[in-house]
Amino acid sequence: MGAHVYATSPTEIVGDADGNVRALHLVEVEGPQNDFKPIPGTERFT
Repeated sequence: MGAHVYATSPTEIVGDADGNVRALHLVEVEGPQNDFKPIPGTERFT
């Protein structure tokens, strides 16, 4: 089982024709002391 990651931010929400969420594109972020800046190379899709 993978590690839990809590500091993420959605970069895109993908929906279907009925308005349902089908996928999320996420990136891990540094913060809050660094103003929640994206961490390069941590993008993923769920």
